[in-house]
Amino acid sequence: MHYLRSGKDPGGRLLWSARFDHRNPITPYVKKRSNQKYEVYEESGVREYWIVFPKEEIVQTYVLVNSKFNRGEAFVKSDQIRSIIFPDLLFSLEDVF
Repeated sequence: MHYLRSGKDPGGRLLWSARFDHRNPITPYVKKRSNQKYEVYEESGVREYWIVFPKEEIVQTYVLVNSKFNRGEAFVKSDQIRSIIFPDLLFSLEDVF
């Protein structure tokens, strides 16, 4: 299953992107595509990037600092997660997994 949503500002700049991809196991192709998307998001100035691992019930976050992604926190099913760029976006991962 693959689901992609994104939002852009009036000038066409990518503001946010949400990608849900339920592919198991991680194959070399999937890993290569994930790395390419990571680079595109970084180059495009996406300020926050989450990778969801549904089988492991983990969300790994990345935050753009000085045009480079820094690994943020990793969250598990029992955690609440809050967006860095949308601080009002707060939810329990128990509602996700």
